[in-house]
Amino acid sequence: MNKETTWLIIGFLGQALFSARFLIQWLASERAKQSVIPVLIVGQGSELLIYAHNLYFIIRGKRIIQDNKA
Repeated sequence: MNKETTWLIIGFLGQALFSARFLIQWLASERAKQSVIPVLIVGQGSELLIYAHNLYFIIRGKRIIQDNKA
């Protein structure tokens, strides 16, 4: 398995965890018969790793472009 496939799998898992948050909120609200917002740090935390990784590549890409112009 190459790096691209690994990051693709991690990205899909992160999206699945984030999406699961809505399902859990809906089920919790149905049980309580009112709007309930459960705290799910794990889903949000996995997204932060992916966003940080993408920001790293954006910043690195800008540095490479600036170095090539100099």
